[in-house]
Amino acid sequence: MLWAPSTPDDGDAALAAGTPADATYNFCTGIYAAEARRGAAALETLLCDAAARSAAHLADSDGRYPVLDGVVAAAGRVLVGARVGVPLGTLVRGKELVLWKADEWHRHFAAPALRLDGAMRGLAAATAAWRGVEFASWPKLLAARAATAAGRAAAYFPQVVSFSRTLMFLFFFLQLP
Repeated sequence: MLWAPSTPDDGDAALAAGTPADATYNFCTGIYAAEARRGAAALETLLCDAAARSAAHLADSDGRYPVLDGVVAAAGRVLVGARVGVPLGTLVRGKELVLWKADEWHRHFAAPALRLDGAMRGLAAATAAWRGVEFASWPKLLAARAATAAGRAAAYFPQVVSFSRTLMFLFFFLQLP
């Protein structure tokens, strides 16, 4: 098995920068380990199916299909990213790349016996669910960005006032007649 789910006490709470239900969750930078594990199961299914189809095809012919090998390689990279704690925003883009490569395989090269239909449906459903989480996190993300900008402006406001007073002093009182 390529994906080994972690135990509840392995630091998921330390990895998680919130959950999609939290007001502070940032889809683009937040790591949500439980959701990554769920998505990795669908990705592992596609990876195993593609590797099995590739092995079956290699037994039938002398050539290789670089597109199918590309699907396997991309799925393996995204699966490794899911293990090391990559943000969901990065993982969903990786999963969409895998879906794009698998769709290319289907449209141009796959014989009916070599299609990855079931695995692609599961991966597409997980990707769509993650895009729903992203869509739901946008209002929170925009509010957090506005609060951060307001905090930065408030931190620098006294310095700006002091600088402007210094400029006014230099301009009005140090003019040569």
